[in-house]
Amino acid sequence: MSGICGIIYFEKQPQPHDLLSMVLSMKHRAKDGVFEKTTENAAVAYLKLNVSDLSKIQTGPLETTEGILVVADARLDNRDTLLKTFFEGDLQKLRDSVSNTALILAAYEFWGEDLLFHLIGDFAFVIWDKSRQKIICGRDHVAARPLYYHYLEGEYFAFASEVKALLTLPNVQIRPSFEKIHEYVSWKAHRQPYQPTSFYEGISAVQPAHVLRVEAEKCDSRQCWDLDLKRFENLRGDQEYFDVFRATFFEAVRCRIDSYGLLAAHLSGGLDSSSICTVVNLVFGQPLLTQYFDIGGNADEKEFVDEMLANHDYHHQNILPTIDWNEASRNLSNILGHPNYFLVLPSYIVTSSEALAACQCTLLLTGHDGDSVVGYGHDYPLSLLETHQKKEFVELMREYALVADFGSQIKEWNEWSFLQKYRFLVKIYFKQHIKKKWYKKHYGLAILEILRWSFTLKFVPLDVNARILKKKNSFSPNSGPKEINTSYGFSEVENQLVGDILHEAMLQSIEEFEQIGAWYGYEVVHPFYDKRLIELCLAIPNRLKFDRGYRRGPLRHAMEDFLPDKVRLRTSKVTMNESVENQLNAVRTEVVELLIKAQKGLPSFFDEAQSQTLTPYFEKAIQVFSNPECTGLARFVREVNLAQWLLSI
Repeated sequence: MSGICGIIYFEKQPQPHDLLSMVLSMKHRAKDGVFEKTTENAAVAYLKLNVSDLSKIQTGPLETTEGILVVADARLDNRDTLLKTFFEGDLQKLRDSVSNTALILAAYEFWGEDLLFHLIGDFAFVIWDKSRQKIICGRDHVAARPLYYHYLEGEYFAFASEVKALLTLPNVQIRPSFEKIHEYVSWKAHRQPYQPTSFYEGISAVQPAHVLRVEAEKCDSRQCWDLDLKRFENLRGDQEYFDVFRATFFEAVRCRIDSYGLLAAHLSGGLDSSSICTVVNLVFGQPLLTQYFDIGGNADEKEFVDEMLANHDYHHQNILPTIDWNEASRNLSNILGHPNYFLVLPSYIVTSSEALAACQCTLLLTGHDGDSVVGYGHDYPLSLLETHQKKEFVELMREYALVADFGSQIKEWNEWSFLQKYRFLVKIYFKQHIKKKWYKKHYGLAILEILRWSFTLKFVPLDVNARILKKKNSFSPNSGPKEINTSYGFSEVENQLVGDILHEAMLQSIEEFEQIGAWYGYEVVHPFYDKRLIELCLAIPNRLKFDRGYRRGPLRHAMEDFLPDKVRLRTSKVTMNESVENQLNAVRTEVVELLIKAQKGLPSFFDEAQSQTLTPYFEKAIQVFSNPECTGLARFVREVNLAQWLLSI
């Protein structure tokens, strides 16, 4: 995790001040030096931040005798395969001497624009092929390394790890993008893949898993993720799936912990973060600093954290905010240069980052959305409903009722009888089953299904007052049916899974983790977002994921010999709604003033029609925050984030 930037002209020489201004805007990424390269048409820079032994040998820009120039910020996880492909000699010596930039250059010379199909890891690179008069940009598959650009057709192509570097260029206006902002406040990002638009007009992002090809008169992007799951067809039996998952998961952690400094990890007490901490500490024998966000309320997981601390040797920190929500959100806007996508409280993120910087941490591991990657397997009970496997569905719901824990969402859960829990779970899946038919306007079939299953189950599997097409508040983040429209070209089932894992809001959060880490001087890695692990999990049958109601079966089985059962077999899932409400409730007055000021300023950024489109979002938020009796403040965190960012421009 370092940084890159540069400007490439198609017909003239670069100006020295262009590169200098971009480098200075990202100086926090250059604690271990700036390495520049200027050629006839290009000026590029590598901003170095050492966090591991491998990063020490990472070189600046490289140029071949044929005029191919490459600059990269990369951690490649299939280095050995690439080294054997391109170089001869002792493998260990090659490991200690060949940089990732050199491997990317060799990959381009060998595979050309198809190189992205052969790279695994977190990376962003730019290649200027002078003889062919084209620029090739590539980015990893999960947005772990950011890469933004400004393209002036026929003139130049400028790129950088951060938007703020491009804003220093004389031809780039600081003008917010209405398209991106409207997408942000309408929560559209939760239903679509990562978009190339940024929060500024004229600045775009290279999409994850894409190669961007740029020439003087055109610029186009191509998806490069060949998701061929047939290679997993040789797996036979449940245990074989579990064994391969364990090996892949352990490797995803191992390749990310090459750090010569302090390793840290989030430890929430949940299955995902606990598994990562355990693999780092017990399997690979690395000392570890752990952090727990002490959010309290219905998000309190201390009993599970205490269980982990009793069974493992960690240096542990309880994180409590040192600043309020409002100030923390403003700080994040300044660091990121845009309103943040986090669902975690900003005050905890800032406090955590400051604590890691004080400890001189060089690497932070997260369990970021491991539940979506591994998968809950909810399609399995739905498939039983769809195929009328009545006996199997009933038995599965009975097994689920024995282990399910919705205590943090339903206060009376532990007082409910087995029959109440069983009927509740049946209704959850049956409602989803009927919704699919209802949204497709198969009304007769939907009613027939209700009658059939009512006869089988001996009760109506829908609440009497259930409205299948009940419309949620238009400002709700999950308004309407979730429709995934991906650009990856996978099958329908895989699209849904990939949509859950790789939707824009999640990848934006990963990118924001990287930018915050760079600001404070440490690298952030997400083992569950390893490309190999994602592909394997897409191939694992939903039956094994659902795991008789425990869900996320592959991870639970992989950690059977390592995690205490209290953590490994927990099925509860906390929510942070109460804590978010409490923090926002404490700054109601300040938020109202902020929102009013931002709303009044909309015409200075947008035309009349655009301002009128955004105004209702602010008006609704102002109305809710102004009334002390109103709850549901968490639904308007994005309006607050947006207001703070607009007022900072």
